Amino acid sequence: MTPRLATPRHGSSVLLVGVLAALLIVIGMTAIFYARFFHLERQEKLDENDAIASSVAAFIEAQEQGYVNLLAAYAGRFRFREAIKHQDRSEAAVHLRQLHDSFPGLGRPFLTDPAGVLWAAYPEVPELYGRPLAHREWYKGVSRDWNPYLSDVFASARDGNPVVVLALPVRDVNGHLIGIMGAAQPLEEIRRWLLPIQVPTGDLYVVDRKGQLVFHRVRTGPAHLADYAQVPVVQRLLAGEEGVAETENPVDQQVRLSAYRRMPTLGWGLVVQREKSAALTHIRTLITISAACGLILIVALAWLGMTAVRSRRQVTEALAALEERSRALQEARDEADRANRAKSEFLSRMSHELRTPLNSAMGFAQLLQTSPLSAEDQESVEHILKGGSHLLGLINEVLDLARIETGRLALSPEPVQLVDAVTAAVSLVQPLATQRRITIAMEADGIGSRHVMADRQRLQQILLNLLANAVKYNHDGGEVHLTYDASQPGRLRVLVRDTGPGIPSANMPRLFIPFDRLGAEHRGIEGTGLGLALSRRLAEAMDGRLEVTSTVGVGSTFWVELPETESLLDSHEAVAIVPDGAAENRRDGVLLYIEDNLSNVRLLERILARRPGVKLLTAMQASLGLELAQQHLPDLILLDLNLPDLPGAEVLARLRAHPTTRHIPVAVLSADATPGQIRRMLDGGAMAYVTKPLEVAKLLALVDEVLVPSSQPSV
Repeated sequence: MTPRLATPRHGSSVLLVGVLAALLIVIGMTAIFYARFFHLERQEKLDENDAIASSVAAFIEAQEQGYVNLLAAYAGRFRFREAIKHQDRSEAAVHLRQLHDSFPGLGRPFLTDPAGVLWAAYPEVPELYGRPLAHREWYKGVSRDWNPYLSDVFASARDGNPVVVLALPVRDVNGHLIGIMGAAQPLEEIRRWLLPIQVPTGDLYVVDRKGQLVFHRVRTGPAHLADYAQVPVVQRLLAGEEGVAETENPVDQQVRLSAYRRMPTLGWGLVVQREKSAALTHIRTLITISAACGLILIVALAWLGMTAVRSRRQVTEALAALEERSRALQEARDEADRANRAKSEFLSRMSHELRTPLNSAMGFAQLLQTSPLSAEDQESVEHILKGGSHLLGLINEVLDLARIETGRLALSPEPVQLVDAVTAAVSLVQPLATQRRITIAMEADGIGSRHVMADRQRLQQILLNLLANAVKYNHDGGEVHLTYDASQPGRLRVLVRDTGPGIPSANMPRLFIPFDRLGAEHRGIEGTGLGLALSRRLAEAMDGRLEVTSTVGVGSTFWVELPETESLLDSHEAVAIVPDGAAENRRDGVLLYIEDNLSNVRLLERILARRPGVKLLTAMQASLGLELAQQHLPDLILLDLNLPDLPGAEVLARLRAHPTTRHIPVAVLSADATPGQIRRMLDGGAMAYVTKPLEVAKLLALVDEVLVPSSQPSV
């Protein structure tokens, strides 16, 4: 019996040893796997930090380079440069104030002579004028090789707050150094850029050449500037190194996974960091869960065997992979959002920078076009002008889109007769339609002289885009129908229906995405992919809507809807102006009105009928208005700001610059009632700023005040 009993016990022992050995092998392999996975997770976090650091560093350098370009552009102005050369403080103050008011993020601008002696600043600091600043680090930096220089952080002499100085040498037309233009930029401005940037489970900070904190989310103020100067990662940056590392931060007493990048053009450094324990929480949690699962697996191996263990492991790994994929998708989405914001800022700046060389190229091409050329050369010049016009249109659309996204688009809403706006747009598109034998039919029943509240130029821009698309994407010999819908109370709608191929429903969500042309670029149809996106945002900015319906094989209908309003003529029809005693003694005078809205012109004609001694001249384009002003020398000029060929501010500047018109009073009439705009126009030389809708009595009082003889009291 004993030999027979020994065999089962021996067999059981062998089985038990086999199971334990298998468990040990599984545990050992699991440990190796997680050790490897831990290493890969750590390296992945370091790589993510490095990618974020690279993007943010490029963004900071682009921001500061934009300010350098801005200072250089102002320094290149003739009158400003002459003021710097002769140290004309009053003239220089005008430009410094304009720079400060237009770009508050730049900080406080100032001027010194080549030796570093302060002589002008805005806001004014008379107590500091004449003080030598050659001992400042920024002066030593800019005078080293006379190139633009961004200083280290230091306390401002004005208020003691930490600032950095962006310094730019200014030269005259002969290249001789005439001074230094600088801007004391508060660290709060840099903080405003960087606060929205979020690093998942981590943060970032920026240091200068001395290791002082330019930006930190919580360590702010002069007392914390040197907190990180001795941190190992900062020391590596100061030594000119870049890379990733796992180091201990002696200030916070935490081990961090850090990526550090230099910004060569600024001399600064950027660190993106995550606390190691927080960054690797996922893998540690996974290890803990796996350990618990391991205990369950031991029991399962004893009862169910290796098959059950293998199945459990496969399920666990699948869940971990799914969780990892979800996290990666979320991070990719966040990165895409940051990239889109950076793209908008970049496009806005680049569009501005492209205008100057494009202006020269198109200008010289137009000069060549008027010269005697061979047929082949003439064709080449026409190609240059066509390409330049296309590029200019793209730049304008990019600028408009960037302005809308950042809330900086200036609009001048006023009553616009809808039929007139549509008719004008159709006349511009008609040559393109005729070329392709496309019929444009208008149905204006029931609309008549009804008006919408809109910016005239922006409404024209929307209508031109919808009509041009209806022609471009139509077939030869097709049709375009324009109809109106006034069924919604207080709203008017224009519908543009074409007989083109239609838009598949799968493509409809992409229709208003910038630069997405739904494959039209492969069919030889010109365009940029910005028109519809820009038109919808313009409509929304004017309290309107732009939508579309489409049927494949039948065509598409785009419609724009805007709020209805009464015309200015209707709203002022019943106004009675009672002549006062001063009006009877008014002398005769000439008044020039520069305005592109015919309804506004008609309104002023009716108002001035109360002053029969006043002769009215009108111009619907800025260029014609400038010519009339120089020829007739009117006693008063009324100027609208929203003109088709030149901005009103530019017209005012030209009137003030010309010797024959600089003495003529100019009153601005505009629907833009923002305080900043009013201040800029008054500072630019306007004697008054009248907002629309007009107050008839107030406008007549202004006319009487200017036209009354000096011996008469003004109203």
